[in-house]
Amino acid sequence: MAYVSGLSFGIISGVFSVINILADSVGPGVVGIHGDSTYYFITSAFLTMAIVFLHTFWGVVFFDACENRRYWPVALVVASHLVTSGLVSGAEISDRIPWGWPALRG
Repeated sequence: MAYVSGLSFGIISGVFSVINILADSVGPGVVGIHGDSTYYFITSAFLTMAIVFLHTFWGVVFFDACENRRYWPVALVVASHLVTSGLVSGAEISDRIPWGWPALRG
């Protein structure tokens, strides 16, 4: 049950990520021109794969911890999920806000 739940959350997350990447690919301009990375699509594919695996891992650990009534793994899963979401969101909006990741890196 835990594996299926984690995998399904990962697949749904991956689907939304891929849809956003495909929406970027049909927009104006070509990726790789004007200083953009030429590896945008392959990098996005690997990051999507990593997020799918993370959701699967989080689902297994979370359900096992809940079943055995251990609360520190639940807290660890929630905290790592929030950190990962914050890192991904910070990377996506860093070019639009002055206090984004480049400003934090110094």
